[in-house]
Amino acid sequence: MGDRVAFAAVTVALAACAGAGRVQHAAPPALAEEAPAPARDQFPPADGDAIFASAVRLADLEGYPLRTCDAARGHLETKPFELEAACGGTACLARETVEVKLGHHAARVTVTREVYDGAARTWRLDADGSAEAARALLARLMSLPRLEAHRNPCAYAVQSELTALAAALERATAIR
Repeated sequence: MGDRVAFAAVTVALAACAGAGRVQHAAPPALAEEAPAPARDQFPPADGDAIFASAVRLADLEGYPLRTCDAARGHLETKPFELEAACGGTACLARETVEVKLGHHAARVTVTREVYDGAARTWRLDADGSAEAARALLARLMSLPRLEAHRNPCAYAVQSELTALAAALERATAIR
């Protein structure tokens, strides 16, 4: 009788281990859910450095914290930033990430806006809101006066972030 119990225990353990190695793959998301449509515009190649410096400054003015800033590649990416966005006739919690990529004579701005769905307790992509926000941000970027390009506009972004952190620290210590 004890041998049967031991055999049954070993069999159950082996079956559990065999099942643990299986990976079930979910269906791939729809292509529209993977990446929102970017906004694009062209500019004279000589303006590229100034436009990138303006993009860094615009991200700072809009309050987007930078994740990646590479002036040599003309690439800027922000960390997720929470905001209130229009949802039908009301406002709802949203978060955005922005990517700016400059080529030789073209700019591409991609905004990924996710809206919080309280009923499902999850974030969902707002493709229409993403595309609209990308067009608006690109229009604002291209309409800014061309600033003199800094040697390293990314250093400006870091300095700006440090200044904001120092101000927050000062406010926090003043409250005590």
